Amino acid sequence: MPASHAGTLVLLLGWAGAPALAVPPPPIVNGERTSDWPAVGMLAVVEQSSGAAAVFCSATLIDDLAVATAAHCEEAATAYASGGHRIVFVVGPALAEAQDYVEVQDWSVHPDYRFDGTGVAADVAVGLLAEPLASGVTPMPMHTEDLGTAWYDQELTLVGFGVTADGGSDAGVKRTTSLPVFTLDSDFVYAVDPEPDGSNACSGDSGGAALRPGDQGDELVGVLSFVFSYHDAAYACIGGGVGATRVDVFGAWMSDEAGIASDGGTDVDGEGGSGEVDGSGSGGSGGSNPFLEERGGGGCSALGGAAGLLGWVAMLAPLARRRR
Repeated sequence: MPASHAGTLVLLLGWAGAPALAVPPPPIVNGERTSDWPAVGMLAVVEQSSGAAAVFCSATLIDDLAVATAAHCEEAATAYASGGHRIVFVVGPALAEAQDYVEVQDWSVHPDYRFDGTGVAADVAVGLLAEPLASGVTPMPMHTEDLGTAWYDQELTLVGFGVTADGGSDAGVKRTTSLPVFTLDSDFVYAVDPEPDGSNACSGDSGGAALRPGDQGDELVGVLSFVFSYHDAAYACIGGGVGATRVDVFGAWMSDEAGIASDGGTDVDGEGGSGEVDGSGSGGSGGSNPFLEERGGGGCSALGGAAGLLGWVAMLAPLARRRR
């Protein structure tokens, strides 16, 4: 990748106030609202007293009792939970149109995860649910066979939640777009719109789904992790690209942590770093991605407090009473 393309890296968390981001970027840029893919839902923080909720990440149901998301979303969830808030997985086309939700009671973060000034690696976590969704949503199948370089230029469907304008407060609406695969490295699949003002993921889409058609319909091939500048070094969302943690590399570990049987994959011992790449990527140890070498700032550990969350919606209390 030309050095001029390396630049700002932005987490896709749906919170405001990260010190390194003067203006919060929008989420899936130039995407479309959707009610498809019911297994792709929201991670929301809920105030104990009022039941008001706010979305901070996305996640995908991979088993009746487990969701896949980004590891940095678990960091946010832990921070919110330490403040006495509940963390729930919500399904539906929007937070205000929630169809069901269930509490996330425990987390498993990949042991090789890092997201700091030295790079990004293994940004994947599994959230364990307190009980199955009452609505009976079917889990999303995972694609565990090696993506390989034959996937270059193939379209990835991105699905996630978030605000729609800089400084907005309308997080919690499901949106989708499609981007062509640009390259792979040992941990991530990268997608970039060839148009400078094209589509991309952004804040609020962390942990969301990168999908491709498979033998079982659409299958989860990536967990949305970050965006990076591409067409314009000043912007990471508009005119940028997205990196998604590869399910073909980490699917075996995800299946083990979710307690479901794995049906293959390139990374049978769950360590990462076994993905097939060519000269456009990096086949070394996890996290050795050329897109991120010049990352500046980022604020990945500067989690916003509950008061800084985007778009509180006072609508989960009735659901809470129904489920008790």
